[in-house]
Amino acid sequence: MLTGPDLLAKVKELGDSSKSELVRECGYVSTKKDGSERLNFTAFYEALLEA
Repeated sequence: MLTGPDLLAKVKELGDSSKSELVRECGYVSTKKDGSERLNFTAFYEALLEA
């Protein structure tokens, strides 16, 4: 999971990507018990605010 300046740089680089794509590309993804992926929007936005 990217944080700080790395996170800001990646968000800037991805520009017009969808919110889901941003969260996924920055590493805020976990795997559920059934094997599907869960996007951690809350953790992503908290890290973005801290950055």
